[in-house]
Amino acid sequence: MSFLSFIKAIGDFFLPQVCTFCGNPGLENGRYPVCEACIDGFIPIVPPYCTRCGEPFPGISDMHLCGECIKDPPPFETARSLFVFKERARDLVLRLKFRKDLSTLSVLEHVLTRHTDTGMFPADIDLIVPVPLDKSGLRRRGYNQALLMADCLAKHLHKPIDRVHLVKLKKTPPQIGLTRAQRRRNIQGAFSVKGRNCFLGKTILLVDDVFTTGATVRSCSRVLLQAGARLVRVLTFARTVPE
Repeated sequence: MSFLSFIKAIGDFFLPQVCTFCGNPGLENGRYPVCEACIDGFIPIVPPYCTRCGEPFPGISDMHLCGECIKDPPPFETARSLFVFKERARDLVLRLKFRKDLSTLSVLEHVLTRHTDTGMFPADIDLIVPVPLDKSGLRRRGYNQALLMADCLAKHLHKPIDRVHLVKLKKTPPQIGLTRAQRRRNIQGAFSVKGRNCFLGKTILLVDDVFTTGATVRSCSRVLLQAGARLVRVLTFARTVPE
């Protein structure tokens, strides 16, 4: 049993299966702690968007590279996000990330599996790798939310997961409120690969919770490619979108 399944089983046993967000009866006779109305509060990111980084293009009909990817091409091959970081997607991430609300794990798994057939998940990946936390961050939170998401994806996509070889070497100040350039400087040199040949020739699906400027996944992707990965694709649960 994976760590995600273990925690989910504990949550299902001890917590009443009503909607985590509004308290109404959960889906499938209470199997999932989320109702249909709140499921509709997860706003999917749909085309058109940047063919490289996945930035949405509101009001534009065609898919093309965004200005940032033309000016400064990212090291990853593609990046895609499932939901806009608003409403229920934002609620879920904040509850899981900062409030240690493990009842959200069942919701996370449900909304992820609802999207496994949407074409958002790359078919050519060899290995799933979560963005890691530093040791102090992991001790403080007790778990890595990106790893929980990666565990769920590995289970439903039937792909192997590497939990140990991509590491975060140092604690970095919070990225909230920083500019794009500040975020990149903040995260510079924070990630490394331990071990040899663990990613050699692999197509990697790098998983994180939220894509804001892409500084973190750029840094991780660069390190993975330096370690011999063939290419890196990025998938995040949510993405911040300008109003």
